[in-house]
Amino acid sequence: MGYQECQRVAIINAVGAAASQGFYGLAIRELPRPLRLSADSGLRALDVEAPRGSALVVEVRGEPALIPDFELLEQLVVSAGLKRN
Repeated sequence: MGYQECQRVAIINAVGAAASQGFYGLAIRELPRPLRLSADSGLRALDVEAPRGSALVVEVRGEPALIPDFELLEQLVVSAGLKRN
């Protein structure tokens, strides 16, 4: 994703491998939307390969959604070797 394509940054509180960093930012194309789910929400995993950075592709109420792979994302933060100010 190039700079021109991304005009938003999501700030994530690191809790796993990158916890010593405190927070990290993700370049995003669209704002994430919270969803309230219940047992009858119709959530189902789709049989497709999830893009890098996503753990799973699901369908909720007829719309596809990505479940982030926070473990991978935090490993990438750690491997980047960035130091907290």
